[in-house]
Amino acid sequence: MLLTTTTAAHDLAHQLLAALPAQVPDPGPQAPPGSEKLTQILGYLKWIALGACAVAFMGGIIAFTAGRVVDNRRYGNTGALMMLAAVGGAILFGVGPTVLNSFAGTG
Repeated sequence: MLLTTTTAAHDLAHQLLAALPAQVPDPGPQAPPGSEKLTQILGYLKWIALGACAVAFMGGIIAFTAGRVVDNRRYGNTGALMMLAAVGGAILFGVGPTVLNSFAGTG
């Protein structure tokens, strides 16, 4: 009885696999409906990020200058770090999409 059931299951699985196409279709990527809004929001976020880098750099210049004028080393160092962070953020802003596209295999 067990042998008959196993053989029947094996034959059924073999018939199902034979019915599958030899080549599995690979359709190209297609944007889902409503993705235009997501693209628009990402564009806004990119502008905000670029503005934040510019504001951080200007704030770093102000803090650095104020620290040197009043001879406060701590403010000067904080301003220098703010400027370095802004430059690092700007570099990531410029290079980030290219790196992510290369990891995703679309670039």
